[in-house]
Amino acid sequence: MAHINRLRARFAPYTEVIYPTVTTDVIEVGDLVVVSSNKAKPASSITATGGSAGTRLTAVQDGVADVLIGVAMSSKPSTSTPDIRVAVRGVFELSCAALQSAAHVGDAIEISGTDDATTGTATPQIVAIGATNPIGKLVKEAAIGDTTLMVELIGLHVKIPVVAD
Repeated sequence: MAHINRLRARFAPYTEVIYPTVTTDVIEVGDLVVVSSNKAKPASSITATGGSAGTRLTAVQDGVADVLIGVAMSSKPSTSTPDIRVAVRGVFELSCAALQSAAHVGDAIEISGTDDATTGTATPQIVAIGATNPIGKLVKEAAIGDTTLMVELIGLHVKIPVVAD
């Protein structure tokens, strides 16, 4: 799927933070964004190798769930390092493969991925229904065949840390 700059925020309010970037990455408006070494990177920077395709996809989904910061609200080309705005909490319309069954409010959402037989890679603008490594939850019913989902995301920046007893 070709990247497109697409503002995905659907309901106000949403919370934004500013993150620095690295030179080599391209980030489009609407990309799911992760943090690595305190820099924003597209979710597609999360990859996994070894094992079966299913194992690689689960590793990618887990990797994204652990470091997701939100949805890019500004873009950056690969030739510069501007700070970008990232919505770390809000409701967003995200793409998905055509649903094979209806999805319901409250269903968990995971990032989708691709696999080329050796490497699993996260897709920066596509999600799927799934509760193993959730990054958000569905806020609007979705019917069989739908290719977009209304999802509430809460990024790493606003998650409450676990405190040991």
